[in-house]
Amino acid sequence: MSIAGFLARVKLSTRFEMEKMPVANGIWLAKHFSMKADASILSMFNRNSSQGKSYFDYHKASSDQGSSGSSE
Repeated sequence: MSIAGFLARVKLSTRFEMEKMPVANGIWLAKHFSMKADASILSMFNRNSSQGKSYFDYHKASSDQGSSGSSE
């Protein structure tokens, strides 16, 4: 996939993975996200990167926080 024509090209070996877990009856949330990206920039520079993030210890938000979960 090309971005802006020739600026960057994401290679077919790029992978995204999302693992989910049940946290309540019928509710599944993210447990782990990982990404392995291979790209070339201006057809001169290759960029390879890997990242992962784990999520745990979910808590139900209290009703006094409103729908956005933040205070203003």
